Amino acid sequence: MEKVREWLRNPIYSDGVRLYIELGDNDFLKDVFRGGESQYTRRKLFEELSKMANSHQASSYEDTPVKSPLIDNTFLLTKLRKEREQVYRQIDANMFALRKARSEASRKEHAFQILRLQRRKQEILDNIDHLELHGSLPEAPKKKEYVTPEIQRLYVQIWKARKRLERTDLRNRERTEKLLKEKLSLLDQLRKEAAYV
Repeated sequence: MEKVREWLRNPIYSDGVRLYIELGDNDFLKDVFRGGESQYTRRKLFEELSKMANSHQASSYEDTPVKSPLIDNTFLLTKLRKEREQVYRQIDANMFALRKARSEASRKEHAFQILRLQRRKQEILDNIDHLELHGSLPEAPKKKEYVTPEIQRLYVQIWKARKRLERTDLRNRERTEKLLKEKLSLLDQLRKEAAYV
C-alpha cells in the first residue's frame, strides 16, 4: 500500500491506472480507467486508490487538467480489441468449415488456418496486455539475418579458423590468419548481397 500512498501524494493518471490494474479487483472500473482520462475518471481513480490506502484524502481531491498519455492509446486499444474479435470470428468460421469438410486437403487447409489464427490471436492478446500495463506496444522483434547454406558454411569455417588460432602449437599461423581474413571479407560481401534480396 506504500505505492498507493506515494501515488496519492503525486497523482499522475497513467501511473494510477497501472497501479489500479495491478492492485484493484473491479474489472469494470479497470476498463473505465483504461478508456481514457476525464474529470470523472480522475476523481473516481483517486477515490478508489484512497479506499485501498485506507486514507481519507478523497475529500481533498483537487482536479488537475493534466493530460495522460493513455488517451492516445485508447484508439490503439480499441483497434486491437476489434482485431481480436475479428480473429475470434475467423477461428469460429474455420472450426465450422473444418467439421463440414469432406476432403483431406480441405480439412488440412482449415486446420492450418486455425493454427495460424491462434498464433495471431496470441500476438494480439500479448499486445493488449503490454499496452494496458506499460502504456505502449512492445518493441518489434529484430529482423533475423538472411542465412544461405553458403553463409552458414562460412560461419563454420570462421569458427574453426579462430579455434585453430587459439592453439599455441599451430604450425602455419600465417596461412590460417590469411584464410580467416578471406573468409571474413567473403562473409561481409555475402551479407551485403543478402540484405538487398
